[in-house]
Amino acid sequence: MRIPARGSAVGATTLATVLLATVAGCSSGSDDGDSGSELLTGLGALAADNSTKYVSFLDVADVRKLSKDDSKRFTSVSEPSSPLLNPYQPGLPGQQFKVSQISTAVDTDQVGHWEGSFDAPAITKALKAKGYTRGERDGQEIWTHPGDTGASLHVSEDEISYSTRDSDPMATVNPQDDDSLADNKEFRRAAECLGDVYRADFNPSSSPHPVRLASLGQQASTAAK
Repeated sequence: MRIPARGSAVGATTLATVLLATVAGCSSGSDDGDSGSELLTGLGALAADNSTKYVSFLDVADVRKLSKDDSKRFTSVSEPSSPLLNPYQPGLPGQQFKVSQISTAVDTDQVGHWEGSFDAPAITKALKAKGYTRGERDGQEIWTHPGDTGASLHVSEDEISYSTRDSDPMATVNPQDDDSLADNKEFRRAAECLGDVYRADFNPSSSPHPVRLASLGQQASTAAK
């Protein structure tokens, strides 16, 4: 169901829940069936293996536009929920990444995928300086830290994928055909219900209670609204 919140510190908030019977609907005042294209595109970058983890999506470019008029209102949601951006976590090159270069981001506590406009030469130079080495996995250039500590990363001018998992680290950011979170019926239904949001937070549940997945989405046309 999609439930408009009575109030929100930032924009309008909608909540989607997916039940055990995989029945989910939107309230009568919502645009049921909205493709949520940016959100679904983001979810399409992570493998369905992530469906048991907290997942966040952020349209950073959209938030950047909204926050020009009132930056304080968007402070708590303006950065991706990514361990890579933590400069104090050992082994992670957090200080090498600039949020201003990110357009959209989808992250869990271990893996993520960003799209934007990145200074790939500067990033790879910084990775080399930190002891990262370049290799190849499944035809993709991957940077890893010696001893597999820290993160594994794929870096290009328009996208960054990363993983801090120990085993098969990049598997969950390289989904196979029909095996992404966008293909997961519960995540897809929740995303379609939320529609065009600048932020979405998905919280799967393994409890015996009816709700399998709760998702919170935020929308705003202007900072004033």
